[in-house]
Amino acid sequence: YSHEHDVMFGVTRAGRHLPVPGVERMLGLLINTLPLRVAIDRAQPLEAFLADVRRAWRAQRPWAHTPLTRVQAASAVPAGQPLFDTLVVYEHRAIDEVMRSRGGAWASRRVAYHGQTNIGVTLTAYGGERLSLHLGFYHDRLEPGVAARMLAGLRTLLLAMPLAAALPIGRL
Repeated sequence: YSHEHDVMFGVTRAGRHLPVPGVERMLGLLINTLPLRVAIDRAQPLEAFLADVRRAWRAQRPWAHTPLTRVQAASAVPAGQPLFDTLVVYEHRAIDEVMRSRGGAWASRRVAYHGQTNIGVTLTAYGGERLSLHLGFYHDRLEPGVAARMLAGLRTLLLAMPLAAALPIGRL
């Protein structure tokens, strides 16, 4: 949407699966948000582009627990200016599905998470039987109609991806 060839957005990293001593006894979310920088070559095939993004994301593992303030301090971005203004979050399953799977009294309850970030635009994807997407945004950043069109376009893109692996991303 930005028509830029070099973009940076925030991505959340789950910390429970990392080798942290005593992690099984820790309380809290244990997540961190880090910037992910992606170069966009419109001629690159979709499959290669996605592989590059995954490689870049996986390369962050050694810094998964680095506070964003330290990343900011080490960057060339001036203090007070955010590293990114968009965020992508992936949850393996929605909280409602997780809680219902526990059975008992939880099986008949509805559970929803209502959170808010300080990021202008946040795309949250929930896995499970069906991929579910939510676009949270501040109205000074996006108009609701624009956000709805963005989600519709993303849905179309995701549905086309299995048949478009060899196509250049610029055509998508």
